[in-house]
Amino acid sequence: MNFDHTADRKLITGKAGSGKTTYFLAVLKKSRARWIFCFDPEREIARKMGWPVCVDVPGLNAAVAARRPACFDPTPLFPGDRPEGFAFFCRYVLCVSRTLHGTKLLAVDELQAVQTTGTAGLPQSFSELLDEGRRQEIDCLFISQSVNRVHDRVRVQLSEIITFCHTDRLPLAWLEQDGFDPAAVSALRVPGGSIARNLHTGATNDRTSPHPAGNSNRRPAPQVRVPKSHRRPLQARRADGRFSSVQPAEKAAGQVRG
Repeated sequence: MNFDHTADRKLITGKAGSGKTTYFLAVLKKSRARWIFCFDPEREIARKMGWPVCVDVPGLNAAVAARRPACFDPTPLFPGDRPEGFAFFCRYVLCVSRTLHGTKLLAVDELQAVQTTGTAGLPQSFSELLDEGRRQEIDCLFISQSVNRVHDRVRVQLSEIITFCHTDRLPLAWLEQDGFDPAAVSALRVPGGSIARNLHTGATNDRTSPHPAGNSNRRPAPQVRVPKSHRRPLQARRADGRFSSVQPAEKAAGQVRG
């Protein structure tokens, strides 16, 4: 138990094909957590990262003992009931974390599929993990298609939101409440463009490609394109002090070659 641990809880959001999963996997690859727990019912994380799949408690225990990532597919134990499998996994992660010293990372893709909004939308074990997780050094990494589909008790625990492109009005409205500029979010490059916002400090970081190690809060200078009709021609001072228009060297050279 560590009362001084600062919880790092990230939510990645964005429309389909915007680059969420690519960024999610990059964060996992760079994570320095001593133990990584992935809820992986479709085995996508395990397949893309080359990690073994766990389907039961002995398999999870073996992964923890070997200090290798534990990718849990709940289908064999909870066929057809993914939310119940998620509740079980949260209970396991919390219980085993009480016996381990060091940072742990809980990674969940498609969070909206295992919890919903409303009073009964949050599994009790997940709620307990969020409440007690900081003391047990459990950081979190979530993906959800939109912020409005994340339970409010999860959102208030987040430390950072990384949004990729959204064009639907509802997710944009929710992001605006968290300090994002809807116009900037809808204009992000697809795939790969993203904006990260620290919900504690308000610091914003524009990212043109997935790069979780970046810590700079400096925003790139905007590129302003001037219409050709507004561009001033190059000029040269004549002997009488007046100016005369001249052609760029490249254009003049092209005319000579022609």
